[in-house]
Amino acid sequence: MDLRTRRPRSPYETVGGIRFLPRTIDKMRAHVSGTAGGYRVHVGASRRIFRLFGISSGTFEEIVKANQTDEEILAALMALKKLTPADRDRFNNGLYMRFACWLLRNDCDPS
Repeated sequence: MDLRTRRPRSPYETVGGIRFLPRTIDKMRAHVSGTAGGYRVHVGASRRIFRLFGISSGTFEEIVKANQTDEEILAALMALKKLTPADRDRFNNGLYMRFACWLLRNDCDPS
């Protein structure tokens, strides 16, 4: 994936019902291939994806290197930490609350 010439997937897309995961996968694939352009994979929502699964960005990088498809990456992540639908929903809703607060430039507490 060359993020110098195209954008990563939308934050609204999901893999396994997890928002931002496809975008984080795209950014990591570009990072691994040296084509991330101005995109950074170790910050923001990507970092929250790592925390969701209790892993480091380095572990996520190894998972992306070892697996070809989004579904294989999801399976490897779920093998490390099986998420319940409630876990997934709490994560998705928390990200959108943080994003909404940022858009409003408000000091609200989305937790």
